Amino acid sequence: MTNTHLNRVVSAVLKIITFLLYCFYVFITSDANAQNMKIGTNFWARVDWTGEIPYKTDVNFSVAWNSGITDYTVNQNIWNEKFLEEIDFYSVLRFMDWLPTNKSPIKNWSERRLPTDANQNALFGSEVGVAYEWMIDLCNRVDANIWLCIPHAATNDYCRNLAELIHTNLNPKLNIYIEYSNEVWNFEVQGEYAEVEGSKLGITKQQYVAYRSAQIWKIFKDVFEDEFEERVIKTICGQSSNSWIANEQLEYMYSTNNPAGLYPDVYGIAPYFGGNGLDANASNIWQLLDTDIFEHRWDRADKGSRMDGVRNNYNRIKSYDINLELIAYEGGQHIQKNATKVNYDEKMYELYKKYLEAIDDYISLFVHYVNAGECSDGNCWGAKEFTGQDITYAPKYRALFDYAGSSLTGNSYLVEQEPKLRVYPNPFNDELSIESETFDVYKISLFNLEGLQLSERILTNPAKQVKLSTKDISSGYYILEVTFNNKTLKTKLLKF
Repeated sequence: MTNTHLNRVVSAVLKIITFLLYCFYVFITSDANAQNMKIGTNFWARVDWTGEIPYKTDVNFSVAWNSGITDYTVNQNIWNEKFLEEIDFYSVLRFMDWLPTNKSPIKNWSERRLPTDANQNALFGSEVGVAYEWMIDLCNRVDANIWLCIPHAATNDYCRNLAELIHTNLNPKLNIYIEYSNEVWNFEVQGEYAEVEGSKLGITKQQYVAYRSAQIWKIFKDVFEDEFEERVIKTICGQSSNSWIANEQLEYMYSTNNPAGLYPDVYGIAPYFGGNGLDANASNIWQLLDTDIFEHRWDRADKGSRMDGVRNNYNRIKSYDINLELIAYEGGQHIQKNATKVNYDEKMYELYKKYLEAIDDYISLFVHYVNAGECSDGNCWGAKEFTGQDITYAPKYRALFDYAGSSLTGNSYLVEQEPKLRVYPNPFNDELSIESETFDVYKISLFNLEGLQLSERILTNPAKQVKLSTKDISSGYYILEVTFNNKTLKTKLLKF
């Protein structure tokens, strides 16, 4: 038997073993569907798309940056306080559009945006975006992991300088998702670049995505050294409706052709629902959206549902690596005609919750597209229409917030500290319920985000179950402080 034949046999046997291990994994975990999926967000910061207002008015970025850094945050805060308040619950911030990544003109580190530049906006395909330093500062302020998409033509020197910048400035307790470009399968500029570069190596476009991803991860490993495995999340992404992209990428990644011997931690897809020209004026629009998610495409009974795409990708990546997690780099509704009509209908809240609960069985992180953005008849991406919008009129945002702070069964917020405490509902309205599994509650206090105490209840007879009236409190975010005999716990809640 020749070496070539032997290699093929060994490769086939390894695939069979991996598949059998995956089947066993599915069997032993089949009774534990919920993963408590985390929620993150993408942003708009493009001058041609309004809605997001991240900065304070009349910010002088140069003066702010030169004010110095204390405890990983810039001394002069440039961020709109309402913006900070609204994004505080997200666990991951993905800055794909803040670079911007799609059609990026950037190749060399010297071409990047500087933190002292007067313009910190991103115009699609022609601007160099927001400075990495400000992205890092934002993540440090709201305690969120950072997700960066490397420009498709960025040099190794660019990647090394970026890794060093993050290692120096990002709070060490935060993680870094590193992805090569964005939707190389979708966008012409980065897709054509990957195809050309891949052809030089004798590989396909998607194989080049795997190849370049591994190279970039190796650069970050060289910089982060012992912290690399714990902090850097090696990320590669494909297409939700086409799991063969994952197959092509991962088959190359898990072969001897891998240039760095590094493998992904997560695989990302974008499980949008709607699309294909769906018109929200349809009399049965809610039935069509439900069908699109769970049964088949709304316009084609012969084509798989959005959940089929999620499951297919999940099964595909697990056949390569049982420990590889499926995540959503983007997702949400994708209605393309008369979009305003349904996006701010209260029924969208219920549909989002149902959708999130369904994908939670397969996806460990859902990064919504986007946090805020002006709505038009053609597109309505924002969870909010604009920064500061009353959450009563933002059902998608409330669904994301509620899901981020809820169990799947009780719409409650479980504080992960001892003593174990359950606070519900969240968001709340006229009354809050507080339940302790272990110790009696002695006092409960409610504060606004500025630290002003709004109400307090001292229990003459401490108990494990307590209710707090909140009828006289306006909509917004609050800090609940629960005091036991010798311990105090705090948690952030939302009233609508």
